[in-house]
Amino acid sequence: YKLVDAYIIGWSSSDWESTFTINRGTNAGIRENLCAITANGEVVGLVTEVGVNYAVVKTVLDSTLEISGTIASSGYNGMVKGGYINGHQTLLQMNYLPSAAVIRNNQQVVTSGSTVYPRGLVVGSVVDAGFETTGVAKYALLEPAADINALEQIFIITQYTTDTGDTAATPT
Repeated sequence: YKLVDAYIIGWSSSDWESTFTINRGTNAGIRENLCAITANGEVVGLVTEVGVNYAVVKTVLDSTLEISGTIASSGYNGMVKGGYINGHQTLLQMNYLPSAAVIRNNQQVVTSGSTVYPRGLVVGSVVDAGFETTGVAKYALLEPAADINALEQIFIITQYTTDTGDTAATPT
């Protein structure tokens, strides 16, 4: 990965959004749709707005941010998003899992890989599971890998190499 380090300089949070502002912007090579991670490679969120010397990052807890994820041990794929589920505002929800999927607590969920998120970044771990209201698919509740509210410093991935050796730069 090519990384740019940044410090969080402000928070904005409501019942429907979770974002923070960092002290790096276009002058440091930051642009929209770049992935933010911790020093340990845990997904924090996505850059959604950029200025010359600042950027806004939407965190994984935001209800509008969706990440394609895979349960690492089983290979089941789904979409992970913050849902602000009543009583579980600090959890993520992984939807569209097969109804026959066997899901166990503490299974690790990683990114599936895309033009924005490199494959294999840690998103969180399963703490509960159940059937969606339709009964057609399962969902899993995840504890985010990154302790979002305790963050001070993050890293923005400006470029990465895929499993095939191709260099991937996120779209501008």
